[in-house]
Amino acid sequence: MSAPNPDFITFKFSGTKPTIRDSRVTDPWNQTVLTVSSTKKESTLHNMQGQVFAQIEWKHSLPRVRYRGAEVKSKDFLPLERKSMIRGMTLEGQTYGWKGSPDGMSVGLYHPSSPDKCLAYWHNEDHVIFLEASPHVCQTPGLLDLCLMAVFLMNCGSQLEEHGSSGPNLWLAGALSAVINSA
Repeated sequence: MSAPNPDFITFKFSGTKPTIRDSRVTDPWNQTVLTVSSTKKESTLHNMQGQVFAQIEWKHSLPRVRYRGAEVKSKDFLPLERKSMIRGMTLEGQTYGWKGSPDGMSVGLYHPSSPDKCLAYWHNEDHVIFLEASPHVCQTPGLLDLCLMAVFLMNCGSQLEEHGSSGPNLWLAGALSAVINSA
């Protein structure tokens, strides 16, 4: 992403150093919209109403995601299309895709019906992760929570695919972490 879009709303993950697994996400008005609390075995995500809306189990070879009554492996929750390097995400039958920017500094969310229109993107600045979200993301029921959970998973430090696989969470997060850790 080049310049920030003035219509986008910025959400900030705090408590991300050294890990995102215990963090809080705030909006521009400093209201908490997501809280992540973790143990070695599990992370629990609470929405802005304080309700648990997702859990991630770390005790398996691949993390397991419990969301909306289903439990799936992380690789099935955010599946990677290897040819395009787009990581999919589905809400209410609508599929979205996360794709790294050409400069490697952010990962954007797109809908197949408008592949050139970025709906949201996340980036990392000085050990702090930000999600910039369009009004569409903020107004579509459940989409903001799902985006925040996807950003969490892509930055949690755990592999989302079988060993030997790669994807936006590995190549981008790894590159960003290397740059940040060298600072």
